[in-house]
Amino acid sequence: MNYLLVFIQFAGILFFIFTGPSIPASVPVFVLQAIAFVLGVWAIVAMKLHTLTVLPSVKQGGKLCSSGPYRILRHPMYTAVLLFLLALLINQYSMSRAVVFAVVFVDLMFKMQVEEKILLFHYPNYKKYMQGTYRLIPFVY
Repeated sequence: MNYLLVFIQFAGILFFIFTGPSIPASVPVFVLQAIAFVLGVWAIVAMKLHTLTVLPSVKQGGKLCSSGPYRILRHPMYTAVLLFLLALLINQYSMSRAVVFAVVFVDLMFKMQVEEKILLFHYPNYKKYMQGTYRLIPFVY
């Protein structure tokens, strides 16, 4: 199941990359894409490569990351992916791209639920961490 979730996520990203321009024509959409890119890189740097995994799982010896963007968001990489795809969708809208965006969104929502159950089991202080952070969107959700 975990591999299927990751496959859907990356298939959706690749679909967007290969079905339209990657660099937006408008400045506001470019700024949205740049924010997504910076957030994603910041989340990866904060997570550190020895803990990072694309699967909704915990690496052996991994530690709960609560620094960088993880101080506010539990899933900043997912936020970055969705913002990046949203920028590409806005840049070149089509019904097929909107459907793929929706599929990736639902996939990531399900993946977050799976991941949070694993993290609750693995890290005793994860429940407290959840209470002090937002899942995906700062100050909203």
